[in-house]
Amino acid sequence: MNVLCWNCRGLGNPQTVQSLQFLLKTEAPGLVFLMETKLDSKRMDGIRRKLGLVGGFYVNRVGLAGGLALLWPAGIQVNVQSYSVGHIDAFVEAGLGDHTWRFTGFYGNPDTLLRKDSWALLRRLAGCFQMPWLCAGDFNEILFCREKLGVLGRSQIQLDNFRHALEDTHLADMGFNGPLFTWSNNRVGAALVRERLDRGLANDAWQGLFPQAKVYPLACTSSDHLPLCIDLCGDKAQCEIRRDKHRIYRFEAMWLRNANCEQVVTENWGPSSTTDVKGLVSNISRVSSSLRQWDRNVFGCVKKQLTEKTNHLHRLLTRCGLSLAEAEEERTLRCEIDELFRTRIYFLGSACSSQLVKGWRP
Repeated sequence: MNVLCWNCRGLGNPQTVQSLQFLLKTEAPGLVFLMETKLDSKRMDGIRRKLGLVGGFYVNRVGLAGGLALLWPAGIQVNVQSYSVGHIDAFVEAGLGDHTWRFTGFYGNPDTLLRKDSWALLRRLAGCFQMPWLCAGDFNEILFCREKLGVLGRSQIQLDNFRHALEDTHLADMGFNGPLFTWSNNRVGAALVRERLDRGLANDAWQGLFPQAKVYPLACTSSDHLPLCIDLCGDKAQCEIRRDKHRIYRFEAMWLRNANCEQVVTENWGPSSTTDVKGLVSNISRVSSSLRQWDRNVFGCVKKQLTEKTNHLHRLLTRCGLSLAEAEEERTLRCEIDELFRTRIYFLGSACSSQLVKGWRP
């Protein structure tokens, strides 16, 4: 099981929705915690339904900012215990026998002067229950000076306040596998600033329950924050291999945007009657096979490019210090990935998903 946490910086942007669909397809998370949705509950629930997730709990935006969402698919039991503009706290049962554990999606106050209120909230949450606890999200703070690259370092008091909060709550940083920095202002040259603001924290009981758990920051271009994938069982690579081996046929909504789709169906659909079940099955099999081949030739290159360029961007982000040439390569990659999302709407295999990108606006 994976837990996906992402400060998406607004789901009113169609490209951000497409990026979320791409993440759901590649990571198959059992829990999704989103920050800065900038949506009310009604619009967020519409996105949840069209993403194919069965459960959701939302915290409305305040003005034009904020907004939290906790989403989950079938087979996951989630019982929300408390919430605020800065957190959603829930008990989780995910097919682990009698083991119930606690997940808190956390969003630290972006205002430095109010950050102490976030640490006070974290301390209150720690005193509510004694059980395996995973707390993850965007804390808007770093623990060490090395977690920031760029001008204007953080004050030692800010770092100490965060460290003391973790000590008081008995939460430990889970580390990371991949890029060190999870946020960037995406500027160039001396104005570039990068920080590790997003992380996973866990107490001893949770780490005992999931001793192989790992945190993976993922490459993404539609937000200034990288999504976090927390792999509870440490078998992310093996799961990706298994998914590749067991892909099933689905009709893609984006096929309908190509005029040749109807031609492929017409050429491969033979004569049959409504009572000729054998002929109907034969037609469906022949058309689906032809559509698969046509998809590889027409759209497959786009999907392949998107995956390859995202993986390349991830490798670049893993390097702590980039040369000027590498920094320029990163900017070029971001533009190319954005263009792929703009020119080819990437769907998750459900024809009804086509309405998702059409309808949502800031």
